[in-house]
Amino acid sequence: LVTGGTGLWSVGGTYYANAVTLANAAMASNSDNRFMGILWCQGETDAMAGVSQSTYATALDTMIDGFRTSITGASTSPFVLIGMVPEWISGVANNIAINAAHAATPSRKYYTAFTNGPSGNNIGGGTNIHYTSAGQRLIGVLAYNAYLASLLNSPTKVVTPVISLGSGSYYGSQTVTVTTATSGATIRYTTNGATPGASSTLYGGAITISSSSTLKVIA
Repeated sequence: LVTGGTGLWSVGGTYYANAVTLANAAMASNSDNRFMGILWCQGETDAMAGVSQSTYATALDTMIDGFRTSITGASTSPFVLIGMVPEWISGVANNIAINAAHAATPSRKYYTAFTNGPSGNNIGGGTNIHYTSAGQRLIGVLAYNAYLASLLNSPTKVVTPVISLGSGSYYGSQTVTVTTATSGATIRYTTNGATPGASSTLYGGAITISSSSTLKVIA
């Protein structure tokens, strides 16, 4: 379980704590070690317990944040989610809900990616819940491609805005424009020397300054 205070994979749970301990021990064993990411192929127990999609998604996100905070070098590490066995998911509402939470993770968390698991590669036995060895090898390829996708799921870096007048003192009325190379970026500004923030004036075009002012901008 990811959900609940006693969930093995919930923050503080047995599996979670063990994973953090082992990862940090590996990182500490050699200064050249790099933490490259996490593969996640779980969710069946939560599905069978009837956990809702929203509850599971919240717990999953908390776990991802926990790993990234607690493991050395993992602050922006990729987190790749592998879909549960497709035949096991099919037609079962709870299973579909947990799979949907997995699939939507990239829209909630940066540096994550989801891939469906390979169909026709379960061990059968009446449950269809586990992949065959051949299926696991296919997962290796799918997971690598998803890993590459997770690296692209990153916040947009806004290019520093440029003020048409360079830094300095000017006399008389001045008309100033502000631009950034990042398309669609929001620019805000102040004219009293204060550092601009989210509540500062939204830039919508040329600014005319006709009195003593100090212009600062942010994007």
